[in-house]
This record gives sequence, C-alpha cells and structure tokens, in this order.
Amino acid sequence: MNPATQIAIRAARKAGNLVMRYVHRVDTLQIQRKAGNELVSMVDQQAEQVIIRTIQDAYPAHAILAEESGALGRGDHEWIIDPLDGTHNYLHGLPHFAVSIALRYRGLIQVGVIYEPVRNHLYVAERGGGALLNDRRLRIRQQPGLRGTLVGCSSGMSDPAQQALYADLQQALAAAGMGLRRSGSSALDLAFVAAGYLDGTWQQRIKPWDIAAGMLLVREAGGIVTTLQGTDDPLDSGDILAGSRRIHAAIRRIMQQRC
Repeated sequence: MNPATQIAIRAARKAGNLVMRYVHRVDTLQIQRKAGNELVSMVDQQAEQVIIRTIQDAYPAHAILAEESGALGRGDHEWIIDPLDGTHNYLHGLPHFAVSIALRYRGLIQVGVIYEPVRNHLYVAERGGGALLNDRRLRIRQQPGLRGTLVGCSSGMSDPAQQALYADLQQALAAAGMGLRRSGSSALDLAFVAAGYLDGTWQQRIKPWDIAAGMLLVREAGGIVTTLQGTDDPLDSGDILAGSRRIHAAIRRIMQQRC
C-alpha cells in the first residue's frame, strides 16, 4: 500500500470518527441550505477540515478539490474530497453515508478510499493494484442480463425536462426487469457495485467528489465506468454508468434509445 493511500485512509477514519460523534445528536447541529435542495451541516465542514489538515501535513504542495472549500492550490496532484456523502440521510438519522477521498495525478485517479463509519467498512483501491473491502479482495458481480438485477440510480437534475428524461429512463430500466434503488449516497452506490451488493449504478449531474473514489473502486474490481454516452471520464460531465461489462452494455443499449 503506497504512502498516499495510507494518508487517505488516515484522513477518512479521522473524518468518520468525527461524523459518528454527532450521529445521535444531529438535532443540535447548525444546518445551511446550499444551491437547489442540498444541505450542509457543521459536521460536513469540520470533517472536511480534518481531512484537509491530514493531507496538507503530509503533502503541503498538493492541490485539493473539496465539496465545501472548493479548489485549493494547483498542481499535478489533486485530492478530491467529500467529507460526508449522504448528508440528507445523516441529518434524518438514516445510517447510510460515507467519507470519500480520491487522489488524481495528471487527470487519472490513482487512489480511492470510501469509509462507511456506521459499519466500519473501508473500501480502498489503488490504480493497477485492485480493490479491497477491509481485508477482502473485491470482484464485481457477473450477471448474464438485466432481469433480476439490483441497480442504484441518482440524479442531481433540477430542470423539468431533465427530470422527465430521468423518470423515463427509470421506467424503461424497470420494465427490463431491474430493481432500482436510490440510496442518497453516490459514493456508496459505486462502492456497493465494486463489492457486488449492486449490479450497477447510473447517475446524472453528480459532482466529482461524489464519484471520484468510487470510479476507481469499480474499475479495480473489474467493472466498466463511463459516462451515459460511453466516454471515459464522468468527472467532467457528472453523468456516470458503472457495472460489469454485460450489465453496462445492456443499460447503455436502453439509454441510447432515449439519450
């Protein structure tokens, strides 16, 4: 395990511990509303600062892209951070949220760490080195077709026409025999695909910090990750489709008829 991965793990665990300290008293937290229907709490902000300090202590020259702090610094190395993916779940007492940290070097994700503190599940991937859940090597689930599969979905779209397209895609995929789940955490959806808990996931208008670490997890577990149109880098568009080769191709065929 390389030193950057160890720093990411340390930062994720520190942030997760902070998040868990407030999990049973979220009613005491200060909450602000951001653009659209997004919420940010004191915990999001404090957890992000814990992560940033941990990274900067080890790599002061590295750039950072964080959900609450935005872009900090410039350079070939860039850390992409979501201190609490699933804030809505967290603030409602729903135990489905995670810390997500990725390291990108010259445009390629090198390290991905997602930490689910409620279950103490640590997902780790290194480019070319595979993916792990705690000490278990991850391999994506292989399904022959869409019928009977379980697929995560999510959308950050607010335009009525875009929402109508999203609803149309949901209906078409459900009609093909898929079970659809909207969990409230894009990072965990991708981690669950890598672990085989989900057969795939598709998401629209999602931020880079929600998906950067999970993209690497899926790829290192043997899965395919593209935009909905089939191009390689979802971080630019915010649209992502992930799954095994067969599931990815089957969903793409349905989406091509509508996108």
